[in-house]
Amino acid sequence: MLQWIYIDPLRACLEDYLRQRGISTKKPFRCISPEHEDKHPSMSYNSRVNNAHCFACGVNYDLFDIIGLDYGISDFAGQYEKACEIFGFENTEIKEARAIRKSNTETNSEYINTANIIDKSSELNEIFDSEDCGLGYFLCRGITAESCKRLGLFQKGNRAYLPIFEQGKCTGWVARGISDEVEPRYKNSTGAMGIFNSDVLLQNGAGECLFVTEGIIDAIILEQIGVKAVAICGSQNVKKLMRLCADRISSASTWRFVSCGDNDDAGKAMNLLLKKEFDYLGFDVGEMRLPQNFNDVNEAYLSDKNELVRIVNGCKGNNFTDKEAEYFATSAAAKLDSFFENRTKNAAKRGISTGFSGLDNLLDGGLYSGLYVI
Repeated sequence: MLQWIYIDPLRACLEDYLRQRGISTKKPFRCISPEHEDKHPSMSYNSRVNNAHCFACGVNYDLFDIIGLDYGISDFAGQYEKACEIFGFENTEIKEARAIRKSNTETNSEYINTANIIDKSSELNEIFDSEDCGLGYFLCRGITAESCKRLGLFQKGNRAYLPIFEQGKCTGWVARGISDEVEPRYKNSTGAMGIFNSDVLLQNGAGECLFVTEGIIDAIILEQIGVKAVAICGSQNVKKLMRLCADRISSASTWRFVSCGDNDDAGKAMNLLLKKEFDYLGFDVGEMRLPQNFNDVNEAYLSDKNELVRIVNGCKGNNFTDKEAEYFATSAAAKLDSFFENRTKNAAKRGISTGFSGLDNLLDGGLYSGLYVI
């Protein structure tokens, strides 16, 4: 039986779905209606109502409508079921994996069969040309040259290439445009997209945090500041992450997962789904909340690295629930260190005399910045 409670979270995944189709939602794009031969981009994504509207022909599409067009599904039940499949909202396999975990008494790392992993290294090498490639895009995003070398990142022309490896084999890559003007925005490797840094799930986490991001760059940034991270490369890959965790359950269950979706509807839907699925597996899971003025981890890093480090350390050092973490980040308690530091600085300053010695004594030396008299 279909779980109709997922309709709203699924609708919020429209922007992510459009991006996976190579459509930039930051500007108008060609209408996707099969009945409209759109010669000038006239369709736009509306994040407020989670739909795509064409200002030329007037059509409105939500996620289910577009999935129906893409897969030739005319009835809503079929569209809904397909959306659940794409974004991992069908939980039968996860429930089974949870049952496996309960009965699993093995503590050794699982044997992972790599024979079926297709290595696409040769295809990527055909694209790579050391004389024509650079690192400029990644350096501007805060990624170090050392990280680029270790992970095989490179920029060629107007695209940045981010390879994905599993068990030493390149299973694919993300090739994103370096600006919003590049079309299509993504020109990834063929086939299904893998999980970035998935081999970490084979390691014993010993209760440490493993951060789950949507984009690869966010995961790299988190690793640069000293924590482990994986990237699911699109919220539709939540189900794939769950399968990997189920396959590697004795080692994966030793991590404390922290979801780090972007500050948009798709990111919130990803966090919601991750929590639900990790709960099914019986894993410990929390959520990292970024301030609303930051769209994602990378933006926070570039704007205020120290603030991002503080937020990450808060996740590492505390078993916060969502509401507790949000409260702490905005409460007076989070500002106490800064308050006492300022008080210490002010205490070292000499006050300005009022001209009355008795009053100066009462005011600890006179007038000074931060003085309140009630």
